[in-house]
Amino acid sequence: MRNVHTVATARIRSKSMESPCVMICQVINDVCIGCHRTLEQIENWTEYTDLERLEIMADINNRQDQD
Repeated sequence: MRNVHTVATARIRSKSMESPCVMICQVINDVCIGCHRTLEQIENWTEYTDLERLEIMADINNRQDQD
């Protein structure tokens, strides 16, 4: 039997915040020039919680400000 928390978490993850992908997928120095995420962030996006995704969005804003 699956843990109720595990099922609930999976449902939240599947319906939560959309990817910041803008379909300009070119990686330079481990960062996509389209969405400004690292390869690790792109690969694991579907596994992150909304809180983790919000933190990544803050990272993205910081990277964009540096450009």
